[in-house]
Amino acid sequence: MERRVLTGPGVPAQIGPYSQATVGQTFAEQARQAFANLDAVLRAAGSRPDLVVATQVLVVGPGLLRGAQRPVRGVLPHRPADADDVAGAALPRDLLISMGCTALVG
Repeated sequence: MERRVLTGPGVPAQIGPYSQATVGQTFAEQARQAFANLDAVLRAAGSRPDLVVATQVLVVGPGLLRGAQRPVRGVLPHRPADADDVAGAALPRDLLISMGCTALVG
């Protein structure tokens, strides 16, 4: 499988080898940006939210995980039942949320 760094309209620059940039001071601001980034990366790769087959949401605290569920469903209405969510994650650079996914292309 070929791997490549995606760039394109709406895709922010990476802040490391693991993540697109997430900006904002509050959890809500960072969550909105993370979901916008996810949508931009999916589209740059030739995919879209309804083709997501697996997701992972990492948040720094258990209380935040519940707060992430509604925005996730807004972006990924067909979110797979086997979503991999982790609360209490140690995230870099003052991040409160990080999100990843695997999606089909086409």
